Amino acid sequence: MYFQTANASFKTSWKWDKSVTGMTELYLNEDLFYADGFKLTVTNGANNLIPFTEVRTVKNYLQIQLNDQASLVNGETIKLNLTPTLTQGQASDSHSENGYALQWTVTDEGATATCSFDVSFSDDLQGEKVYAELVTVGDVSSRLSADKTKRDPCIYMSGGYVRLMQKRFPLADKQLMQVPLPYINGASVKLAVSLAAQSSPFEQLKQFLQ
Repeated sequence: MYFQTANASFKTSWKWDKSVTGMTELYLNEDLFYADGFKLTVTNGANNLIPFTEVRTVKNYLQIQLNDQASLVNGETIKLNLTPTLTQGQASDSHSENGYALQWTVTDEGATATCSFDVSFSDDLQGEKVYAELVTVGDVSSRLSADKTKRDPCIYMSGGYVRLMQKRFPLADKQLMQVPLPYINGASVKLAVSLAAQSSPFEQLKQFLQ
């Protein structure tokens, strides 16, 4: 179970037990974190979508009834991913740190358990030894390639981060920034990396030597 306070991404999992007849119940602070609604996805051990029914009788409490329970295997893992609603279907923001800028754009792709991730580097980064990687809440990282879309089950990256790194061989690579990624729930993510507006070659050299 994990809750990302930066963007209200919540995920959890449990083992399916056919002997349990009650519904799964969640508590969520709607006024504080989900004022515009939420998107809920439930998947099985193979990361396929599981149809479900929401039952709401009291504010801030949500009961979930899994449909077609006959198709579920006793003991398999059920995973739940809850994020705020993308009210306009898309959201974007940017972050600058250590002389670099990172802009993210997330677009809702509807009912799907898979999320896609793309990264691009601006022309002013030619020769700069920087790279981006995705980082899960368990601190498992995977490097992104500018010429290849990465596709993963959304549950893996929900609540996670994008990390910008600088190569400094033979020294250890340096972390330039780490930014939480919101709305990782049936979405496509575009990341754009560039030099920050105030950056200069002299400032870049100072940061490299730090």
